[in-house]
Amino acid sequence: MTELEVILLATVGSAIPVVLWLVFFYTRDRYQREPKWLIAVLFFVGAVPVAIIAELVNVSVQAFAGVVLTVILVAPIGEEILKYLGMRFPVRRHRAFNEPIDGMVYGSTVGLGFAFTENIDYLFAGYLGIPVMDDLPLCDGGLDCFLELAFLRGTGTALMHALATGIAGFYLAKHVLADRPRTVELRGVGIAALIHIAWNLGLQFPALAGAAAPYAILARRALAASPHRLKELDDAHHWIEHFAVGDGLLQPCPRCQHLHHPGQRFCSVCGLRLLDPRARHSRPCPACDQPQPATGRYCSACREHLGAAKDGKDIDFVRPDPGERQ
Repeated sequence: MTELEVILLATVGSAIPVVLWLVFFYTRDRYQREPKWLIAVLFFVGAVPVAIIAELVNVSVQAFAGVVLTVILVAPIGEEILKYLGMRFPVRRHRAFNEPIDGMVYGSTVGLGFAFTENIDYLFAGYLGIPVMDDLPLCDGGLDCFLELAFLRGTGTALMHALATGIAGFYLAKHVLADRPRTVELRGVGIAALIHIAWNLGLQFPALAGAAAPYAILARRALAASPHRLKELDDAHHWIEHFAVGDGLLQPCPRCQHLHHPGQRFCSVCGLRLLDPRARHSRPCPACDQPQPATGRYCSACREHLGAAKDGKDIDFVRPDPGERQ
C-alpha cells in the first residue's frame, strides 16, 4: 500500500471508534442536547489546533528531556492543559452552556477530537512499522499490528482522553455556572493530568477505572442539578397541585393565587392571613379516617360524604387585606 492509502486506512480506523464514543457522550445530556455545530467545532479544535500544538511541544521537549520524561510527565500535563484551553475559550460565554453536564460533554468532545488525530498518527506508524518517537517502536508493522492498535487505542486511549477532559469540563461548569473560584479549574485539569499520567505509566485498567467511576458520579450530579430537570419537576409539581385543587386538597391565596395546603395560616408568597387560627382546619373521614380539609364535602380517598364540620363552623379564607402581612 502507498502512504496515502495507509493514511486513509488509518483515518477510517481512527474515526470509527471515536465517532461511536462521541455519540455515547453526546447523548449523556438528557434534557437539552447541545447544538451539533458546536460539537463539530469543539471536535475540530481538539483534532487540529490542540493536537498540532501538543505534537510540537512534545517534540521540542523530547529533544532535551528525553523520551521517558516526555511520555510520563510532560506530554500528559501539557496535553491536558491544551485540551482544557481548547474547550474553555469557545464555550465559556456561549449561551448554550447553561447546565453542568454541558461542560462534561464539551470536554469529552475535545478529548475525542484530540484522540482522533493522535490515533491516526499511531495507526499510520504501526502499519509501516516505524516508531512514533525515537527508539520507541509500536510493533512489527503490517495489518496485524494495525488492527491491534486500532482496537486498543480506539477502545482504550480514546476513552481515556474523553473521560479525563470530560471531568475537567465538570469543573469548568462549576466555575462558569456556579461562580466558583478559578481554583476549581486547576483541580479539574490536575485530575485529568493524573489520569493521563497513570495511563502513560502502563496502568491502563486502573486509569480507566479511576476515570470512569468519578465521571459517572459527576455526570449524575450534573444531571441532578440541571435547571431543565428542575423545571420539569417544578412543572410536574404544579400540575399535581392544580389537579389536587379540584378535589379540595389545596386552596389558592385570594391575593396572589399561590396554592397552599389546608391548615396553612399565612400565604408563603405575599404573607396574607389565610385562615382563622381559632377555627378547625381538618377532620378525619368518618368512613376511612383519612384527614380531609374542613371545608371539603367529599373524602378525597373514598368519596364518602363528609357532611358539615362538627364545630358547625365552615372554614374559609379571610378577605384580602392589602396592609396585612405575616
